[in-house]
Amino acid sequence: MTIRGSYPATGYNLRLGDLQRSASRILTTASQTAGFQQLAGQKGVAGITVEPYTAQFSDLTSYQTVTKGRVLTNQTGDGPSVAITASPSANAAGWTDAPVEVRVTSTDDDARLYLSVDSGELLPATDPVAISDEGEHQLRALAVGADGSISTLLEQTVRIDTTDPVARVTSSTTGKLTLTATDALSGVDAIQYSLDGTTWKTYTGPVAIADTPKAVRYRAVDVAGNTSPAKTKTVTAPKAAPVVTKQPVAKVSVTVGTKVTLTATASGSPTPIVRWQRSSDGGKSWTTASGATKTSWTFTAAAATDGKQYRAVFTNGSGKAISSVTKVSVTTRK
Repeated sequence: MTIRGSYPATGYNLRLGDLQRSASRILTTASQTAGFQQLAGQKGVAGITVEPYTAQFSDLTSYQTVTKGRVLTNQTGDGPSVAITASPSANAAGWTDAPVEVRVTSTDDDARLYLSVDSGELLPATDPVAISDEGEHQLRALAVGADGSISTLLEQTVRIDTTDPVARVTSSTTGKLTLTATDALSGVDAIQYSLDGTTWKTYTGPVAIADTPKAVRYRAVDVAGNTSPAKTKTVTAPKAAPVVTKQPVAKVSVTVGTKVTLTATASGSPTPIVRWQRSSDGGKSWTTASGATKTSWTFTAAAATDGKQYRAVFTNGSGKAISSVTKVSVTTRK
Protein backbone atom coordinates (compact mmCIF):
# COMPACT_ATOMS: atom_id res chain seq x y z
CA MET A 1 0.00 0.00 0.00
CA THR A 2 1.28 3.47 -0.87
CA ILE A 3 0.08 6.63 0.86
CA ARG A 4 0.96 9.81 -0.97
CA GLY A 5 0.90 13.36 0.23
CA SER A 6 2.99 16.21 1.65
CA TYR A 7 3.37 15.96 5.41
CA PRO A 8 5.65 18.38 7.27
CA ALA A 9 8.06 16.82 9.75
CA THR A 10 6.97 17.05 13.34
CA GLY A 11 8.98 18.80 15.97
CA TYR A 12 9.01 16.07 18.63
CA ASN A 13 10.92 12.85 18.98
CA LEU A 14 9.46 9.38 18.46
CA ARG A 15 10.30 6.06 20.04
CA LEU A 16 9.99 2.86 18.04
CA GLY A 17 6.91 1.82 20.05
CA ASP A 18 5.20 5.13 19.29
CA LEU A 19 6.04 4.70 15.61
CA GLN A 20 4.53 1.23 15.59
CA ARG A 21 1.29 2.41 17.16
CA SER A 22 1.05 5.32 14.72
CA ALA A 23 1.55 2.98 11.77
CA SER A 24 -1.10 0.62 13.12
CA ARG A 25 -3.63 3.43 13.39
CA ILE A 26 -2.91 4.66 9.86
CA LEU A 27 -3.36 1.16 8.44
CA THR A 28 -6.56 0.62 10.44
CA THR A 29 -8.01 3.90 9.13
CA ALA A 30 -7.00 3.09 5.56
CA SER A 31 -8.52 -0.39 5.75
CA GLN A 32 -11.93 1.15 6.40
CA THR A 33 -12.01 3.07 3.11
CA ALA A 34 -14.10 1.92 0.14
CA GLY A 35 -11.00 1.63 -2.06
CA PHE A 36 -9.32 -0.73 0.37
CA GLN A 37 -12.44 -2.85 0.69
CA GLN A 38 -12.68 -3.17 -3.09
CA LEU A 39 -9.00 -4.06 -3.44
CA ALA A 40 -9.20 -6.52 -0.55
CA GLY A 41 -12.11 -8.27 -2.22
CA GLN A 42 -10.17 -8.66 -5.45
CA LYS A 43 -7.01 -9.91 -3.77
CA GLY A 44 -8.67 -12.08 -1.11
CA VAL A 45 -7.31 -10.00 1.77
CA ALA A 46 -9.21 -10.50 5.02
CA GLY A 47 -7.43 -7.83 7.08
CA ILE A 48 -4.09 -6.34 8.10
CA THR A 49 -1.73 -7.18 10.94
CA VAL A 50 1.10 -5.08 12.34
CA GLU A 51 4.08 -7.24 13.23
CA PRO A 52 6.34 -6.43 16.22
CA TYR A 53 8.57 -3.52 15.35
CA THR A 54 11.73 -5.29 16.55
CA ALA A 55 11.49 -7.44 13.45
CA GLN A 56 9.86 -4.91 11.17
CA PHE A 57 12.26 -1.95 11.55
CA SER A 58 15.82 -2.93 10.80
CA ASP A 59 17.46 -0.04 8.94
CA LEU A 60 16.87 3.26 10.70
CA THR A 61 20.44 4.53 10.67
CA SER A 62 19.73 7.28 8.18
CA TYR A 63 16.81 8.57 10.22
CA GLN A 64 18.76 8.91 13.44
CA THR A 65 20.75 11.90 12.13
CA VAL A 66 17.88 14.19 11.20
CA THR A 67 16.56 16.87 13.57
CA LYS A 68 12.87 16.55 12.70
CA GLY A 69 10.90 13.37 13.12
CA ARG A 70 13.90 11.72 14.71
CA VAL A 71 13.36 8.13 15.88
CA LEU A 72 14.57 7.66 19.44
CA THR A 73 16.94 4.83 20.26
CA ASN A 74 16.77 2.80 23.45
CA GLN A 75 17.11 4.67 26.73
CA THR A 76 20.65 4.85 28.00
CA GLY A 77 20.03 6.70 31.26
CA ASP A 78 22.24 9.57 30.15
CA GLY A 79 19.31 11.93 29.70
CA PRO A 80 17.53 14.16 32.24
CA SER A 81 16.40 12.82 35.59
CA VAL A 82 12.79 11.70 35.90
CA ALA A 83 10.62 11.07 38.95
CA ILE A 84 7.02 10.05 39.63
CA THR A 85 5.20 11.53 42.62
CA ALA A 86 1.81 10.22 43.76
CA SER A 87 -0.37 12.18 46.18
CA PRO A 88 -1.54 11.06 48.65
CA SER A 89 1.47 8.84 49.14
CA ALA A 90 1.05 5.12 49.73
CA ASN A 91 1.19 3.60 53.19
CA ALA A 92 3.86 1.15 54.31
CA ALA A 93 2.02 -1.68 52.53
CA GLY A 94 1.99 0.25 49.23
CA TRP A 95 -1.74 1.16 49.18
CA THR A 96 -3.76 4.36 49.30
CA ASP A 97 -7.40 4.65 50.38
CA ALA A 98 -8.21 7.60 48.09
CA PRO A 99 -7.86 8.64 44.41
CA VAL A 100 -4.29 9.56 43.47
CA GLU A 101 -2.85 12.54 41.62
CA VAL A 102 0.33 11.67 39.70
CA ARG A 103 3.01 14.14 38.68
CA VAL A 104 6.13 13.60 36.57
CA THR A 105 9.09 15.84 37.41
CA SER A 106 12.70 16.35 36.37
CA THR A 107 15.60 18.43 37.60
CA ASP A 108 15.96 19.64 33.99
CA ASP A 109 13.49 22.50 33.61
CA ASP A 110 13.68 22.24 29.82
CA ALA A 111 12.99 18.51 29.66
CA ARG A 112 9.84 17.23 28.02
CA LEU A 113 8.00 14.84 30.32
CA TYR A 114 5.90 11.85 29.34
CA LEU A 115 3.64 9.49 31.31
CA SER A 116 1.96 6.19 30.50
CA VAL A 117 -0.80 4.67 32.64
CA ASP A 118 -1.66 0.96 32.47
CA SER A 119 0.36 0.17 29.33
CA GLY A 120 -1.07 3.13 27.44
CA GLU A 121 0.90 5.50 25.24
CA LEU A 122 3.56 7.78 26.70
CA LEU A 123 1.74 11.10 26.54
CA PRO A 124 2.97 14.57 27.49
CA ALA A 125 2.73 14.99 31.25
CA THR A 126 2.80 18.73 31.79
CA ASP A 127 -0.23 18.57 34.11
CA PRO A 128 -1.02 16.21 37.01
CA VAL A 129 -2.90 13.05 36.07
CA ALA A 130 -5.76 11.92 38.33
CA ILE A 131 -6.29 8.18 38.85
CA SER A 132 -9.47 7.20 40.66
CA ASP A 133 -10.15 3.63 39.55
CA GLU A 134 -9.50 1.04 42.23
CA GLY A 135 -6.83 -1.60 41.79
CA GLU A 136 -3.18 -1.68 40.70
CA HIS A 137 -2.01 0.79 38.06
CA GLN A 138 1.32 0.53 36.24
CA LEU A 139 2.99 3.87 35.54
CA ARG A 140 5.85 4.60 33.14
CA ALA A 141 7.58 7.96 32.87
CA LEU A 142 10.21 9.38 30.53
CA ALA A 143 12.08 12.68 30.25
CA VAL A 144 13.61 13.97 27.02
CA GLY A 145 16.19 16.73 27.14
CA ALA A 146 16.40 19.67 24.78
CA ASP A 147 19.39 18.00 23.16
CA GLY A 148 17.40 14.84 22.47
CA SER A 149 18.90 12.81 25.29
CA ILE A 150 16.52 10.36 26.91
CA SER A 151 16.19 9.32 30.49
CA THR A 152 15.89 5.75 31.63
CA LEU A 153 12.27 4.60 31.49
CA LEU A 154 10.96 4.84 35.07
CA GLU A 155 8.31 2.34 36.16
CA GLN A 156 6.18 2.57 39.30
CA THR A 157 3.02 0.96 40.66
CA VAL A 158 0.08 2.77 42.27
CA ARG A 159 -2.44 0.75 44.30
CA ILE A 160 -5.84 2.23 45.18
CA ASP A 161 -8.52 0.75 47.44
CA THR A 162 -11.34 3.06 48.52
CA THR A 163 -13.87 0.38 49.49
CA ASP A 164 -14.44 -0.59 53.12
CA PRO A 165 -13.91 -4.21 54.14
CA VAL A 166 -16.90 -6.25 55.32
CA ALA A 167 -17.01 -7.77 58.82
CA ARG A 168 -19.45 -10.54 59.71
CA VAL A 169 -20.52 -12.51 62.79
CA THR A 170 -20.47 -16.28 62.27
CA SER A 171 -21.46 -17.30 65.82
CA SER A 172 -22.74 -15.50 68.93
CA THR A 173 -24.98 -17.96 70.78
CA THR A 174 -22.46 -20.08 72.67
CA GLY A 175 -21.14 -17.42 74.99
CA LYS A 176 -18.44 -16.68 72.43
CA LEU A 177 -18.19 -14.21 69.57
CA THR A 178 -16.77 -15.54 66.29
CA LEU A 179 -15.99 -13.00 63.55
CA THR A 180 -14.74 -13.04 59.98
CA ALA A 181 -14.01 -10.34 57.38
CA THR A 182 -13.35 -10.00 53.65
CA ASP A 183 -11.81 -7.36 51.40
CA ALA A 184 -11.64 -7.72 47.62
CA LEU A 185 -8.62 -5.49 46.92
CA SER A 186 -5.92 -4.75 49.47
CA GLY A 187 -7.05 -7.52 51.84
CA VAL A 188 -8.05 -7.58 55.50
CA ASP A 189 -5.47 -6.15 57.89
CA ALA A 190 -7.35 -6.64 61.17
CA ILE A 191 -10.70 -7.46 62.76
CA GLN A 192 -11.53 -5.54 65.92
CA TYR A 193 -14.14 -5.75 68.68
CA SER A 194 -15.16 -3.56 71.62
CA LEU A 195 -16.85 -4.58 74.86
CA ASP A 196 -17.46 -1.01 76.04
CA GLY A 197 -17.99 0.74 72.69
CA THR A 198 -14.81 2.81 73.12
CA THR A 199 -11.78 0.57 73.51
CA TRP A 200 -11.03 -1.62 70.49
CA LYS A 201 -9.16 -4.91 70.71
CA THR A 202 -7.67 -6.98 67.88
CA TYR A 203 -9.63 -10.14 67.17
CA THR A 204 -7.45 -13.25 66.92
CA GLY A 205 -10.04 -15.97 67.41
CA PRO A 206 -13.35 -16.73 69.14
CA VAL A 207 -13.77 -14.45 72.16
CA ALA A 208 -15.42 -15.69 75.35
CA ILE A 209 -17.89 -13.05 76.55
CA ALA A 210 -18.76 -12.79 80.23
CA ASP A 211 -22.01 -11.49 81.68
CA THR A 212 -24.12 -12.58 78.74
CA PRO A 213 -26.32 -11.44 77.18
CA LYS A 214 -23.95 -8.63 76.22
CA ALA A 215 -23.83 -6.25 73.24
CA VAL A 216 -20.45 -6.26 71.50
CA ARG A 217 -19.35 -3.90 68.70
CA TYR A 218 -17.13 -5.11 65.85
CA ARG A 219 -15.48 -3.82 62.66
CA ALA A 220 -12.70 -4.57 60.15
CA VAL A 221 -9.72 -2.62 58.78
CA ASP A 222 -8.14 -3.36 55.40
CA VAL A 223 -4.51 -3.03 54.31
CA ALA A 224 -5.20 0.28 52.59
CA GLY A 225 -6.52 1.76 55.85
CA ASN A 226 -10.28 1.68 55.18
CA THR A 227 -12.36 0.90 58.26
CA SER A 228 -15.82 -0.63 58.02
CA PRO A 229 -18.72 0.95 59.94
CA ALA A 230 -18.98 -0.55 63.44
CA LYS A 231 -21.86 -2.97 63.99
CA THR A 232 -23.34 -4.40 67.19
CA LYS A 233 -24.16 -8.00 68.06
CA THR A 234 -25.64 -9.32 71.30
CA VAL A 235 -23.76 -12.40 72.48
CA THR A 236 -25.77 -14.98 74.40
CA ALA A 237 -24.81 -18.15 76.22
CA PRO A 238 -26.27 -21.58 75.38
CA LYS A 239 -29.68 -22.09 76.97
CA ALA A 240 -29.44 -23.92 80.28
CA ALA A 241 -31.96 -24.61 83.03
CA PRO A 242 -31.31 -22.99 86.42
CA VAL A 243 -29.05 -24.77 88.88
CA VAL A 244 -28.88 -23.56 92.50
CA THR A 245 -25.28 -22.65 93.27
CA LYS A 246 -25.79 -21.29 96.80
CA GLN A 247 -28.42 -22.55 99.23
CA PRO A 248 -29.95 -20.41 101.98
CA VAL A 249 -29.17 -21.33 105.59
CA ALA A 250 -31.27 -24.15 107.01
CA LYS A 251 -32.41 -22.36 110.22
CA VAL A 252 -32.62 -18.83 111.57
CA SER A 253 -33.46 -17.98 115.21
CA VAL A 254 -34.22 -14.35 116.02
CA THR A 255 -36.29 -12.17 118.29
CA VAL A 256 -39.27 -10.10 117.23
CA GLY A 257 -38.28 -6.97 115.33
CA THR A 258 -34.98 -8.39 114.08
CA LYS A 259 -34.19 -8.12 110.37
CA VAL A 260 -33.66 -11.46 108.63
CA THR A 261 -31.67 -11.75 105.37
CA LEU A 262 -31.90 -14.87 103.22
CA THR A 263 -29.56 -15.41 100.23
CA ALA A 264 -29.59 -17.94 97.40
CA THR A 265 -28.05 -17.92 93.92
CA ALA A 266 -28.38 -19.98 90.77
CA SER A 267 -26.72 -20.32 87.35
CA GLY A 268 -28.55 -20.69 84.04
CA SER A 269 -28.96 -19.16 80.59
CA PRO A 270 -30.72 -16.89 80.14
CA THR A 271 -30.03 -15.57 83.63
CA PRO A 272 -32.80 -16.94 85.87
CA ILE A 273 -35.26 -14.69 87.64
CA VAL A 274 -35.83 -15.34 91.35
CA ARG A 275 -38.96 -15.31 93.48
CA TRP A 276 -38.94 -15.94 97.25
CA GLN A 277 -41.77 -17.99 98.70
CA ARG A 278 -43.03 -18.78 102.22
CA SER A 279 -45.08 -21.55 103.76
CA SER A 280 -47.13 -21.57 106.96
CA ASP A 281 -48.13 -25.27 106.84
CA GLY A 282 -44.79 -27.03 106.93
CA GLY A 283 -44.19 -26.86 103.19
CA LYS A 284 -47.52 -28.25 102.00
CA SER A 285 -48.38 -25.01 100.20
CA TRP A 286 -46.33 -21.97 99.21
CA THR A 287 -47.09 -18.29 98.69
CA THR A 288 -44.89 -15.91 96.66
CA ALA A 289 -43.68 -12.97 98.72
CA SER A 290 -44.44 -9.57 97.20
CA GLY A 291 -41.38 -7.68 95.96
CA ALA A 292 -38.93 -10.49 96.86
CA THR A 293 -37.23 -10.70 93.45
CA LYS A 294 -33.52 -10.51 94.28
CA THR A 295 -31.07 -13.21 95.31
CA SER A 296 -30.98 -11.65 98.79
CA TRP A 297 -34.24 -10.89 100.58
CA THR A 298 -34.49 -9.00 103.86
CA PHE A 299 -37.59 -8.80 106.02
CA THR A 300 -38.41 -7.99 109.66
CA ALA A 301 -39.34 -10.91 111.90
CA ALA A 302 -42.70 -10.69 113.62
CA ALA A 303 -44.34 -13.01 116.10
CA ALA A 304 -46.38 -14.49 113.22
CA THR A 305 -43.14 -15.35 111.40
CA ASP A 306 -42.30 -18.03 113.94
CA GLY A 307 -42.27 -21.50 112.41
CA LYS A 308 -42.63 -20.33 108.81
CA GLN A 309 -40.45 -21.78 106.06
CA TYR A 310 -38.83 -19.85 103.19
CA ARG A 311 -37.31 -20.86 99.85
CA ALA A 312 -36.11 -19.31 96.54
CA VAL A 313 -37.50 -20.39 93.15
CA PHE A 314 -35.35 -19.72 90.06
CA THR A 315 -36.87 -19.85 86.54
CA ASN A 316 -35.89 -19.16 82.93
CA GLY A 317 -37.03 -20.33 79.53
CA SER A 318 -35.27 -23.66 80.01
CA GLY A 319 -36.64 -24.71 83.38
CA LYS A 320 -36.92 -24.18 87.12
CA ALA A 321 -34.83 -24.81 90.26
CA ILE A 322 -35.92 -24.60 93.90
CA SER A 323 -33.58 -23.94 96.78
CA SER A 324 -33.53 -25.76 100.09
CA VAL A 325 -35.81 -24.49 102.87
CA THR A 326 -34.98 -22.08 105.68
CA LYS A 327 -37.01 -22.40 108.89
CA VAL A 328 -37.34 -19.22 110.95
CA SER A 329 -37.89 -19.33 114.72
CA VAL A 330 -38.96 -16.11 116.44
CA THR A 331 -39.04 -15.48 120.16
CA THR A 332 -40.58 -12.59 122.06
CA ARG A 333 -38.27 -10.26 123.91
CA LYS A 334 -38.57 -10.37 127.71
